[in-house]
Amino acid sequence: MSPLSLADLRTQRCVAIARGDRATYCAGTAKTLADNGIRIMEFPLTTPGVLAALPEVIDAAGASGFVGVGTVVTRAEAEAAVKAGGQFLVTPVVEPDVIAFAVEAQVPILVGACTPTEILQAWRAGATAVKLFPAVTGGPSLVRQLVTGPFPSIPLLPTGGVSLGDAAGYLKAGAIAVGMGGALLGDVLATGAYERLSERVARFRAALESAG
Repeated sequence: MSPLSLADLRTQRCVAIARGDRATYCAGTAKTLADNGIRIMEFPLTTPGVLAALPEVIDAAGASGFVGVGTVVTRAEAEAAVKAGGQFLVTPVVEPDVIAFAVEAQVPILVGACTPTEILQAWRAGATAVKLFPAVTGGPSLVRQLVTGPFPSIPLLPTGGVSLGDAAGYLKAGAIAVGMGGALLGDVLATGAYERLSERVARFRAALESAG
């Protein structure tokens, strides 16, 4: 399978962020997301036991799924994530060692940034796309200003506070995709409520389709 690409992000329009207090339901969550058309998913290191569960998660996501490891802030964490099978990395900050490792290992990496300076630093360091975080502080209007102003060629992935209702607005503003956490995943990592997750995904995808 080819590595996660900008084309995949542009087509999928969403990275599902599955963060919880245990890894018990990670594989089931991955299967539910994949079964409902969400192929790109991030499992943060802040979920205890997530690396041990990663092989099962990758299997559950299927051959067309992309399973990444998030909240990676050190080179050692990046190395461990890739060794466990992580297919892409996500870091909330512009950490040169982490980005350098990803570039050396030829592993796609989504790099968190908040200011124009950080966005440019992340991109120049080798980010596959820049995770605009927290997106809620600027909303879709900030994305529009960035892509029509200084950064028309930098792919932005707004994350943090993006709701089911305003996700389409970020995409219309020029984002390549959106990062969706609790608004999409709900309490599935705590309860295994896969049916409710399926319902939220259906509403989310319908909202995106209606927005064009």
